Amino acid sequence: MRRVATAARPSAAARPAASAAASVPAGGATGGDLRDPPWGRTRWGRPRWGPVSRRRRWRRSQAVQLVAVALVAVAAWVTVSALLPTPVDPGVATVVAVHDVALGSTLTAADVRVERRRADERPAGALDDVSAGLGQVVSGPVLAGEIVTAARFRGATQLAGLAPGFVAVSLPVADGVLLGTLRPADIVSVLAAGTGQPLAAAARVLTTELAGSGVLTAGAGQQGHLVVAVTPDEARALAVAMGAAGAPGGFLVAVRG
Repeated sequence: MRRVATAARPSAAARPAASAAASVPAGGATGGDLRDPPWGRTRWGRPRWGPVSRRRRWRRSQAVQLVAVALVAVAAWVTVSALLPTPVDPGVATVVAVHDVALGSTLTAADVRVERRRADERPAGALDDVSAGLGQVVSGPVLAGEIVTAARFRGATQLAGLAPGFVAVSLPVADGVLLGTLRPADIVSVLAAGTGQPLAAAARVLTTELAGSGVLTAGAGQQGHLVVAVTPDEARALAVAMGAAGAPGGFLVAVRG
């Protein structure tokens, strides 16, 4: 009679231990993840969503390197730009006085030279060529190093901008206080002494020359001079009022507002 071998059944005490061992997930996973994701996990323990090929890793590393190189280049450019000196402005050719030039002097080549000055340093009407001022008579003292402008000259340039037909007339004025308050472009009225008749109703001041301040007033005593722009008829009336000696007693200068 044959004997049939049968596997020994686990005892009732061993069954709970076996079921408990089967419930433990492989790889030590605990919690809700009972098994590893199909693509494994990252170094931080997060599931991967797909395979990471070598090409993908290479592209990622190249992108990081390019960003790093770009940041280094920008930092180097900023540093070098800060260290480089600011470009010097070459300036504009400008005529300046070599030495002090007295009022009434005729400008010569020995009085001026050309220097380079910044554009914001040049006043309106500044000369850029010495030949433009040679032979001109200055209407006021010019200091050494001062920029020479067209407004510094007496003559046709002073009548620029006025209506055609105006002439410049020099009036002897003994009142130094009055001359000190007048400025070019001021409007004055010249009245006949005694009668008050207007000889020049609206004369435009071109320049003033205080007594003893320049060559033109030498020998004129304490008289200064007022140069105004008037019409030819007003110039004739002023000449009659001054007389042959050119005395200032024949008229009165009134400043207009």
